Amino acid sequence: MKNKEYIEKWLEGSLSESERQAFEKTRDFKDLEKLDHALKQFKAPDYVSEEEYIKIQQKLQNETKVVPLKWLQPFLKVAAALLVIVAGYGLYNTFLTESIQTEMASQSELFLPDSSRVMLNAQSDISYGSYNWQSNRSLQLKGEAFFEVAKGSTFDVNTALGTVRVLGTKFNVISRGEYLEVVCFEGKVQIEFGPRTESISPGVMFRALNGKITVKNVKLAEKPSWILNESSFNSMPYAYVIDELERQYNTVIKTKSVNTSLLFTGSFVHEDLELALKAITGPLNLQYTIQGKEIILTGEK
Repeated sequence: MKNKEYIEKWLEGSLSESERQAFEKTRDFKDLEKLDHALKQFKAPDYVSEEEYIKIQQKLQNETKVVPLKWLQPFLKVAAALLVIVAGYGLYNTFLTESIQTEMASQSELFLPDSSRVMLNAQSDISYGSYNWQSNRSLQLKGEAFFEVAKGSTFDVNTALGTVRVLGTKFNVISRGEYLEVVCFEGKVQIEFGPRTESISPGVMFRALNGKITVKNVKLAEKPSWILNESSFNSMPYAYVIDELERQYNTVIKTKSVNTSLLFTGSFVHEDLELALKAITGPLNLQYTIQGKEIILTGEK
């Protein structure tokens, strides 16, 4: 059982004896115990609930001739205390969660608490709980990242479409819209996609596009091409190629008479817009026009 499930059961008071004993050995339990103790020492200021109670009582007496609602007073105090507890718990989680984002046309490198290295591609972000990382090496990814995972316990990359689970290894993950791609560079990687679980080894790519799964061998370099400022594609719908060029050059691309569902194999560089446009338009016999930050791609009518 994951720590998240233990916490949920702990809050509900539904942990079994064996689950309670296991949970008490985790760092999460110690942190929550401290928080719980601090909140129990908190006493909601009486004057807040008293003032609200008096206002409500006066308003009710003015508008309707009813018996004063003395029974409401203790409930107002409890409500005030609960509000502080909920706010405190939210702040507790917020301050102990790390989040890193990259803008368009940028990349970022970071190191996780266990010294695992992460390279984030443009317009991507990850978030993880720093307070319990050693016992729960798990993060959320939106976009694209290359991971060099330090040896240790299981390492999980959670995306909107599935979970990538590994031990110490190197791999690249893309999760954008309905597209999930995982390429293993070293070690072994396990992908959980819906009811299906797939394990891949170095030189193998797992791809899920609009629910359709493909697993195949690919030619590997030392690192993904995007880290070397080049985006590469292997039988990808042209719409995804356009999206990536927009992301790398912080531009807007519009199309006229272009079939964006056609599959494209090729690459473009990140440091020369004209050269990049020629690389993605030439193979499809498209024309391009640059108008400020907007680019028009035109096909044959």
